Amino acid sequence: MITKAVVFDADGVLLDSLPPHLQICRDLAQEYEINVTIPSEGTFKSNYVRKGIKISPMDDFFRAVGFIEKLIAGSVDRYNDEFAHKYGVKPFPGVKELFDVLKRDGIQFGIVSSNTFNNVVTSLGVLRNYFDDRFIITREHFESKPEGINEVLRRMGVDPDDATYVGDQRSDQEASDEVGSMFVGVTYGWGIDETDTDLLLARSIADVARYVRK
Repeated sequence: MITKAVVFDADGVLLDSLPPHLQICRDLAQEYEINVTIPSEGTFKSNYVRKGIKISPMDDFFRAVGFIEKLIAGSVDRYNDEFAHKYGVKPFPGVKELFDVLKRDGIQFGIVSSNTFNNVVTSLGVLRNYFDDRFIITREHFESKPEGINEVLRRMGVDPDDATYVGDQRSDQEASDEVGSMFVGVTYGWGIDETDTDLLLARSIADVARYVRK
C-alpha cells in the first residue's frame, strides 16, 4: 500500500490505555461507594466494544460500565483533571520506531482522537515532539470523527484516497470509509480482533509500519 499520510486514533492504537480507563472507573466506584462491577479488559472488549455499546466520549464510557446518571458529569470532570497524570498511560512499545520509519520515508502523520488534547499529548510524552500540533485533532476540535480526519488531511494537503486511518474499533473503520481513506485495524487495541477478516489487520506496531510504508 502506498500512502502519503497516516492518521492514527490514539487510545488502543498508539496508547496502551484500556487498563487505566477501567482502573479509574474502579477507583471512582469505590470512592462513591456504588455497587457496580467494572469488567475486565477482555470482557470489556468482547461484551461492550464488539457489541457496539457506545463508549466514547468518556461520559458514555462511565454510563456503559454502570455509573448512575447523577454521577457521570462529576466523574468526567475527575477524569479530565486526573487521568493523564495519575494513571500513567504510556505508548505501546515500538511506537517510536514506527514514527522513525514514517518520518524517514517522508510520510506525514497525525492523530484524530475522541480523547482530549491534554490526555493525548501527556500520554505521548516525548513522542509528542514528532508531531506538528496542527496535525493532532481531538474531541475539542470536531463534531464527528470523519470531520476530524478530513480536517487533519486538509491541513496536511493530502487527499483522502492517498491517506490511511489506523484505528481499533468498527466505528473507526466507518469513519475512515466515510472519508474515503484506507483503513487498517489493529487487533491489540480495544475492539478489533482476528475474526474481523474483512479488514486489513495489524497485529502489532510493526505490522502497521508494513502496511503503510512506501
